[in-house]
Amino acid sequence: MGKIAGWERLLLDELACWQGVQFIWGRTDCLSMCIACERAVTGESRFAGLPHYSSEFGALLGLKRLGHSSVEDLVSATLPGISVLAAGRGDWVMRDTDALAPGAFGVVVGRNAAFLSESGLIYLPAQSVRLAWSIS
Repeated sequence: MGKIAGWERLLLDELACWQGVQFIWGRTDCLSMCIACERAVTGESRFAGLPHYSSEFGALLGLKRLGHSSVEDLVSATLPGISVLAAGRGDWVMRDTDALAPGAFGVVVGRNAAFLSESGLIYLPAQSVRLAWSIS
């Protein structure tokens, strides 16, 4: 899956749409934001058909039904892992959290990565993450 023409602007436009968005499990959460950014960059997503969920626990149950132990496991089974140092604009990253489903997913935008947190869209240093995946 390659990047489409104009993807840089499309990625920034997509992230702008997530400014001020409230975190809601299964509708506007970190995975939903990453999937929307993947579509902006590549024109499609490899994550279509995920089960619906409305809570962190529901997300974990849906992942178990798909044979995955976590969102990290799902993403690792779907996207090629890369070194955090090799992650570029549009690639996905994960930082550790203390949640029931450990790990928050974000999208690299230069030196930072955008994450949709329960307090809204935040930008953290891209090098502060634990894992990275290529979307192209």
